[in-house]
Amino acid sequence: MNSLPQEITSLITSNLEPPLSPYASISRQFQHAIEHDTFNSITTNSDSFQSEFASAFSDDPNKVHRRGLLRSLEYNIVLASPSKKRMRKMQSTAEKEENDKIFTREVKKLFEFFKSWNDEDPGVKLTITPMAKCDLYAAGGVQGMKDQLKEIGFDGAEMELIPAAGVIRHLDIGCGPGRRIDPAGLRILAKATPKLTGFDMWFYPVGKRLMDERRRWRSRLADSLLSLATTNGMLEHLTMLRIFIADKEPWNQNCEPGRLVQEGGRDRLSVAIRKISQLPALKELILQGQHIISSELFEDRDGKDSGTWPSLTSIELSMSLISPDGHWAIAGNPDSQEPLSEEEEDESDVGDDESQIASEDSNTSDYVSEAKWRRENGEFPQHFFRGQPVDSVLEPVMAAMARATTRMPKLEFIKFYIQGGYPLATITVEYYGPGNTAWVPDDHPDREGNWEAVNSTSAGPRWILYLNQGFWRWTIPRELKTALVESVGEGNVRLMRTWTDDDTQVSEIEVERF
Repeated sequence: MNSLPQEITSLITSNLEPPLSPYASISRQFQHAIEHDTFNSITTNSDSFQSEFASAFSDDPNKVHRRGLLRSLEYNIVLASPSKKRMRKMQSTAEKEENDKIFTREVKKLFEFFKSWNDEDPGVKLTITPMAKCDLYAAGGVQGMKDQLKEIGFDGAEMELIPAAGVIRHLDIGCGPGRRIDPAGLRILAKATPKLTGFDMWFYPVGKRLMDERRRWRSRLADSLLSLATTNGMLEHLTMLRIFIADKEPWNQNCEPGRLVQEGGRDRLSVAIRKISQLPALKELILQGQHIISSELFEDRDGKDSGTWPSLTSIELSMSLISPDGHWAIAGNPDSQEPLSEEEEDESDVGDDESQIASEDSNTSDYVSEAKWRRENGEFPQHFFRGQPVDSVLEPVMAAMARATTRMPKLEFIKFYIQGGYPLATITVEYYGPGNTAWVPDDHPDREGNWEAVNSTSAGPRWILYLNQGFWRWTIPRELKTALVESVGEGNVRLMRTWTDDDTQVSEIEVERF
């Protein structure tokens, strides 16, 4: 068995039924293949950390080699489980203090263990999720909305004592079930991962019912990102950054979204994302979910001192249908569409009233019926009637993006998209830099509607705009058109307009170039 090539041995072990440990004694090749499969990716929690994870990857001479096999660790930090009454309510100050202490203690314990690992190894992707066991079974509705406020942070007395662990090369926070991590904790995590190359952060901010909290949350995130971007030596190896923000617009499109900007109209969060995206090593910027952004994501309000993106090669950006200054990016006539439901909902949660979920350790009474919460949050009644683009909101952002490409010397690809409203309004804008091949709609009279491959090595960089449904008849504003053409040259911007009839499902396509 020792004479078998390692590739053959790995193929054999990949088809074995668990448990695999008995096969490890067959030969060194089998031991290596089985340990590689077993210790490559691990999921554990803070309750079993010492008995399972720390034991399996100890510095014992017979086990220490396993550290070089680990590539991914999903670490769930177990928080105290609240009572049934407390599950239905927002996190109180006392609960937050307790949860922050648990979170800080367990992160510190993990990083203490990692700090002695050889940071020359390929490195580990670490996913951190704080959760109480009841979070896995939490209901939706109002309870789910309240859960969005149960953010976990670091205990101030201990957070600076978390040691650095160079072996952690990729950090993922806030993905999956469980509590969200307070943006204020980003700096602590970044400081403890000096060789970080990838950072995924996932956020689910509260809705418009709690506008003050929305503004405070954006301010905390902006402060943290600005700190990461401006602190010397922080994230100096970072090549990939993903910021997911599920900041959806109200489903009742009669609602005013509310202003999120600071005094003077400045959008600090867009500024902060711009600053961190200009880190010297960053190559890939992914802004997913629905980002409420302004032109300050790409340039200062006065157009000066906007900086460069020295290493950035690709951008993905999902833009919300609302702007930071409280305007809709799409317009429409409320009378053109009926609300999806005109029925009045029962003004009480089934089986609940305030006395049933009242508890003494709340900072304030937060009982509210499902229907009332949804109405105040702009989620009921659902009324989709907006579908036509608003130039004053879209043009500044898209034109600033086009101008910014001239300050991105290594840029290869951009994907910018907006989707929502009724009829469904979608726009996708793609940029292809030199040396990249794009499949684009052919505007030749004899081949219109077909697709052709264009290699931009010879043709130069180009923009492609796909305008669908509500954007079908959009006249590209002058400033945007000028910015697009000046960034890639005349003749290198193509528009593909598509409209699909709801009844016949027949698509009408128009292609033009400028």
